[in-house]
Amino acid sequence: MALVLAIAQAQQPEKDPLAGSTPDDVAQGKRLFQNNCAPCHGIDGSGGAGPSLTRPKFARAPDNESLVDLITGGIPDRGMPPSWHLGLNGPKQVAAYVRTLGEIKEAPVSGSVENGRAIFRKSGCGACHIVRGDGTGLGPELTDIGLRRTAVVLRKAVAQPGSALPDGFVMVIAQPKDGPEVRGVRVNEDSFTIQLKDADGHYHSFRKSDLAKMEKAAGKTFMPSFGNSLTATELEDLVAYLASLRGVE
Repeated sequence: MALVLAIAQAQQPEKDPLAGSTPDDVAQGKRLFQNNCAPCHGIDGSGGAGPSLTRPKFARAPDNESLVDLITGGIPDRGMPPSWHLGLNGPKQVAAYVRTLGEIKEAPVSGSVENGRAIFRKSGCGACHIVRGDGTGLGPELTDIGLRRTAVVLRKAVAQPGSALPDGFVMVIAQPKDGPEVRGVRVNEDSFTIQLKDADGHYHSFRKSDLAKMEKAAGKTFMPSFGNSLTATELEDLVAYLASLRGVE
């Protein structure tokens, strides 16, 4: 009898953790979101250092149960901390609020996707970014950037890349005592060593005691600003192309 009951329970669909959410839960979730999540995801969830949440589906959280689990446990390797401090109901309330963000319709992008694709290639963006397997991975992969960033954030990143850097991104200038200066993005660092990746994609590892100087350049990046090198129309076309990138087709 116990075995039959166990099988019957296993065959029952999992209960949606947000099924009983009330307007008060959503309102409390909004307050918790603005106090804990907005610094990375934006006050309205439209993105910033963290991805935009103004969409109905998330690759890492395809259903409500996994969304609550993601909020609770975080994504440590991507810089998202866990939210155990929100208590038992906090993550559910935040998840309920986040689901309402997916109902917000993003303003259409006026540029041409085809022209933007050509500008992306002409500007040499593939030298640092991978799109659907093409390019080099010095910078972040852009295959699904349209799902992770809004057009507003993409426009800012293209025109002023130093103002839209993700958390944890640090440019470092290292001067060994017996070698040439190296400029690179920090890959890893501990109390005694630091590892960098330079503009050519080469890795360098240094003992800090072997360096004559080490400078962390806040707000700096290898990516050039396209705010002045592109016309307003070209900039909109490039943003339109980037916004259209929503995963491998």
